[in-house]
Amino acid sequence: MTSCFETFTVHNHETNEVCQIDFVDGLSDNHLEFVTKEWTPILRDRWERASLTYHALPSKKQSERTWQEKQRKFGAPDSHWNWYEKNQSMQGSVHRIFALLNCEVVEALMRVDLSTPSQIQHATRTPIVYVEYLAVAPWNRPAIQSRPRFKGFGTLLLGAAVSLSFEEGMDGRCGLHSLTQSEGFYIHAGMENLGVDKTCGLKYFEFSPDAARKFLEP
Repeated sequence: MTSCFETFTVHNHETNEVCQIDFVDGLSDNHLEFVTKEWTPILRDRWERASLTYHALPSKKQSERTWQEKQRKFGAPDSHWNWYEKNQSMQGSVHRIFALLNCEVVEALMRVDLSTPSQIQHATRTPIVYVEYLAVAPWNRPAIQSRPRFKGFGTLLLGAAVSLSFEEGMDGRCGLHSLTQSEGFYIHAGMENLGVDKTCGLKYFEFSPDAARKFLEP
């Protein structure tokens, strides 16, 4: 079941036209099929290019950091994400999945978990909106398309997660583990960097209530 929360007017940089983008809660089978057919082949191709470039390096230059850099360069660190599985594995009211739609074209996706405790206020087990997965369509990534179709959708979805936190009585608290290439974006957004989580090897970021309010300011 898909419900439209809001419609945004945005600029399409490919066509130089104004478009209406719907922010929806939930995904239909048609949306998931679109992602599989339109997103996955592009991302898989970019991952293969990154892999070829990485393995062409001398062995002494091959490292986890270098591999992350290659994936960032080619714009496909999430090529292994299966959105069918992510949609099917949601647990009742604990998880929610959101999308930005240009008619039936899926432009961005986000899944959140509402059962995760804050790490800023870890001792009190204060709940937050935890962003499990956030991705924009390949054609909206500068690393893949030099002139992305749409810009700012990552910021828009992060703002939606913060707004949901306020709606759920969590005072704007929102956290996530960042892919390496996105760390600068979350720092710029005002999220606190709590360091590398040894369980996954990624840095964890979280909004405090004050930072969340500032982020939503016009």
